Amino acid sequence: MSLTFIPGSLLNKTLTLPADVAIELAWLPPGARLEFEGRSFTVMATTEDDHSRWSSLHTLVVADEAGRLWGSDFRQGLTESQHESPWEYDDVAEFSLYQAELVTTVMYRPMAAKAA
Repeated sequence: MSLTFIPGSLLNKTLTLPADVAIELAWLPPGARLEFEGRSFTVMATTEDDHSRWSSLHTLVVADEAGRLWGSDFRQGLTESQHESPWEYDDVAEFSLYQAELVTTVMYRPMAAKAA
C-alpha cells in the first residue's frame, strides 16, 4: 500500500464509521483488512497511549483504499471488573486525518562478557 499526498482541503475532514465497525477494526491485528459498504480499511496500528487506574487510552489508525490514514482514540477497561469497551456509548466513531512519521529509536543493551 502506498501512502498518498493529502491536499489541504482534506485536512479538516473526518471519517465517520458506525461504532460497531470501529470496534471490529480495533480488535483486528495490523495489516488486517475490513470491507464496509464498498470501502476497504486496513488496520495500520493500535497503540496504547496512556492509562488511568481503571482504563487505558488507545489510538486506532487505519488506512482507506486511497492510502489516507485515519485515527481515533478509544478507552478500554483494564480488568474484568471494568466494563468499558471501545466507543461503548457512541453510535459512531469519528476519525481524524493522520500522517505517518518515521522515528528512530536508540536502544541500550548490556555488553556481552568477553571469553577468558
